[in-house]
Amino acid sequence: MKNIPFAKDLYLYTGSTFDGSIIIKDVHGEPYMIDQDDEIRLYFKPVEKNSGKETVQLSLTSNDEIMGEYPFKLTAEQTESIEGEYEYYAFVHFADGDKYQIVPRTPLHARVPRTAIYYSENKNTIFAQVPRVMGRCGCCNHAENE
Repeated sequence: MKNIPFAKDLYLYTGSTFDGSIIIKDVHGEPYMIDQDDEIRLYFKPVEKNSGKETVQLSLTSNDEIMGEYPFKLTAEQTESIEGEYEYYAFVHFADGDKYQIVPRTPLHARVPRTAIYYSENKNTIFAQVPRVMGRCGCCNHAENE
């Protein structure tokens, strides 16, 4: 299996737009695209249980997929109340009823920017893995989930 950098701390600037993407790999480390009726649920949850802060949930479908990635965005309004220690994690809900956690609980540090905000390509890329493989259709050899 190829080395997939799963757990990567993320940093969110409170009150700023937070762009990211999820890249899913199969059990062999190869690209994996979800089917039309599958759904990815990405959660940003406060670490302190009684903090009064709410968990932010995003839902992504096959319609969100762009070149093998599932981009997402939290607006400045959504991140305005996110400050302190959070964790992010993701599940995929397959149309056949299976539900798998594809991203483990990983730290997300939300801070008010004190200096210039640092951005870089793939800074907020989240890597995930599903316990399935992409297959090939027997009729025309196009990719199909197994």
